[in-house]
Amino acid sequence: MKHREKVTSYLDSLIKKGTTPGLQYAAVNGNQVLFTYQRGYSDISKNTKVTEKTTFNGFSITKTFTALAILQLAEQNKLSIDDSITKYIIKNPYGEDVTIRQLLTHTAGLPNPIPLKWIHLIEEDMGLATPYPVNLVSFLSIG
Repeated sequence: MKHREKVTSYLDSLIKKGTTPGLQYAAVNGNQVLFTYQRGYSDISKNTKVTEKTTFNGFSITKTFTALAILQLAEQNKLSIDDSITKYIIKNPYGEDVTIRQLLTHTAGLPNPIPLKWIHLIEEDMGLATPYPVNLVSFLSIG
């Protein structure tokens, strides 16, 4: 079975199992798109299917991509992860002591440049909370 068929089969299985209502995948080599995949629904309540134009929120997964790109630049000696971020970012409210390494290891941070409100309401998460306090004894006896 070719790589594309394996990937398609696996992604189809995720949709069938109900792991996700819909997804989109692209295999890219440089600037060339090798193949794309779109299946399932972007909005189940409206029966809206995922298409090549469907957008998804990236959220924290972008941290992984950014870290990978930075480490590739470090391997190519185009930067050092111990560089101060002020070498690359003009406005840093925390001064010159913050390094790229600290950002990558989450031991330092930057303020959010896009002050967006959370996409969902806190009330949506309320049902996820434990309905009663868990004491240490009951927690330890779980398993």
